[in-house]
Amino acid sequence: MLKFILTRAVVLYLACFFLLWRMVDYHQLADNAINQTMSRLTPPMDYFAEFVDKESHYNRFKLMNCLNYHKAVAHFYPFQGAEAYGMLGFCNERLGQESQAITSLQKAIALNPDYFWPYYNLGVIFYRESQYSQAKDYLSQALEQDPVKTIVLLSRSKVYNDVNLSRQQGPTDYFEGLKEGRVEAYLLLKSIELQQQGNPEVKDYLKPRVRFF
Repeated sequence: MLKFILTRAVVLYLACFFLLWRMVDYHQLADNAINQTMSRLTPPMDYFAEFVDKESHYNRFKLMNCLNYHKAVAHFYPFQGAEAYGMLGFCNERLGQESQAITSLQKAIALNPDYFWPYYNLGVIFYRESQYSQAKDYLSQALEQDPVKTIVLLSRSKVYNDVNLSRQQGPTDYFEGLKEGRVEAYLLLKSIELQQQGNPEVKDYLKPRVRFF
């Protein structure tokens, strides 16, 4: 009798477990957990301009928050991976993590090869290090990108729209930023050409900055 009762109890327990398992929406639980994690990581948008528009004197602690946030975006939202890695490259560079910046930007290109800014930023990094062959390669590739594809990516991306909103800029800022970036890429290529022709002083007149729009 005891064995029968125990067997019935185990069966009932398993039946209840499977019933509850079927009733629980695990996808919803996972989504809620991700949203809660992202909410905790999301940095306040009002400080983004602090390191977007300045070359130095920004808050490095807040910049680390931004770095961690975009690592989470790349992990949880792979469909925004190119934009997230583009931002990671920017944050890495600002933090002086040059090798990590190069890796992040190359990942952004691997995820979306039609995206102007990672090519441009890699060109700037190599230009500053006087590695002109690599700089020339990336800057040339940047200018080969279809501007429309970059604008579409930026305008559809939550990653970039959050930053743009924090800077109180309208959608046309993407067009202006891209236009300026293409001009800078062209000037850097001309600078490399002139330096290779024996005019090293040209570099002193160009001070390119890493940017993401």
